[in-house]
Amino acid sequence: MKHLALIIIFLITFEAESAPNTFNTRKANQMEELMQVDSRLLVIWSYIVNWSIERKIVAEITSIYRKYPDGISTTLTHSQYRAIDFSTKNWTKKQMQEIFKDVTIVFRRWGAISSTTGMSTPIIFHRIKGGGYHGHIQVRPALIKSI
Repeated sequence: MKHLALIIIFLITFEAESAPNTFNTRKANQMEELMQVDSRLLVIWSYIVNWSIERKIVAEITSIYRKYPDGISTTLTHSQYRAIDFSTKNWTKKQMQEIFKDVTIVFRRWGAISSTTGMSTPIIFHRIKGGGYHGHIQVRPALIKSI
């Protein structure tokens, strides 16, 4: 499933006219980290990449894996490869609201349970300390571990 989702991401990305600048990663090892993430997260990320290509905006991964505690994360989602942070630089507030609504409707059953609301939350946007907004997609722990 993971390899299939990665293939889908690349096919979507490279077939789009604006592909060369649409899907980026900030760190060299992030493609390796992407291979480790929960398969459901890859499906959500594929959805966001396709959505951003249609709007000719950049979907750039900024963070995948982080040790916990790291002084940044408040949950285990990044240390368990169940979350991806992405840049929303040059996104409008309307675009953030639109993708938030779409991802929440389509993927709510996979979303990690919010520590503040207790609700399934597959996507959130929040300010980075000292900066602008960024997106965070997250999934709840899988019921069955892959072999």
